[in-house]
Amino acid sequence: MRKLLLLLILINFACTPVYIPNSRSIPMFENAGEVSIDGYINGSGFDLNTGVAVSDHVAIIANGAYARKDDSDSEDFQSHKYGELGIGYFSDTGTNLRTEVFGGYGLGEATSVDNYVFFTTNSERTTGYYNRMFLQGNMGWSPGNFQMGGAFRFSHVTFTEFETTSSSFTNSRSATFAEPAFFLKGGDDIKFNLQAGFNWPMHDDIAFDYRFLHLTFGIGAKIGGKKKKD
Repeated sequence: MRKLLLLLILINFACTPVYIPNSRSIPMFENAGEVSIDGYINGSGFDLNTGVAVSDHVAIIANGAYARKDDSDSEDFQSHKYGELGIGYFSDTGTNLRTEVFGGYGLGEATSVDNYVFFTTNSERTTGYYNRMFLQGNMGWSPGNFQMGGAFRFSHVTFTEFETTSSSFTNSRSATFAEPAFFLKGGDDIKFNLQAGFNWPMHDDIAFDYRFLHLTFGIGAKIGGKKKKD
C-alpha cells in the first residue's frame, strides 16, 4: 500500500506527457465543394484543421498540431509535433442536425522534461515517436449562425520509439483512448470556436504519460459549396 501511494505521488509530481491529443476536426460539411479551415490555440501551442468536401457525402481532412513550452525558471520543457490525414462521410439531413464520421492515420513526436522536488530535486525526461489510427463521429445542431454538439474519437496510439528516465513506466507502448469532446461555433462566414473534452486510456498499463484535459479556442471559416436556401 505504501509503495502504491508513493507511485501515485511521483506520477502527480512528475508529469511528462508525450501524447498530447490534437483538437477534433469538426467541419460540419453540407455539400460538395466546401472547404473548411479551423485554427485553435491552447496554453502552449496551436492546431490547424483543414478539410474539403469532394462530393455531397465524402470529405478529406488534413490536420496538424504544434506545441512548445520552455520554462527557463524551472527548466521544464515540452515539445510536440503531429500531423494526420483522414477520409470521411457526412450527411445533411435537411434539418438543423448534421452528422459526420471520419477515419485516419497520423504521425507525431514529442519531448517532455519535468523537474520536481520530492525530498530532493529530481528530473524526468521522456521522448518518443508515435503513430495513431483514429475513428471519429461528429454530431451537430445548427440553429441560425450557431453550431453546437459533440464529437467522440477513438484513437489507437503506438510509440515506435520511446525513452524515459523514469523506472516507473515499463509497460505497454500502445494504448487505445476514448476522447469525447463538446464544441460550440458562432458566427456567419467567420466562426469563433470552442472545444472542451477529455482523453481517457481504455487500460491502465501504459508506459507513456498523456494530456488528460482538452480545451482550445479558435477561429475558422467554411467557404465554397452551394448555399442552402432558408
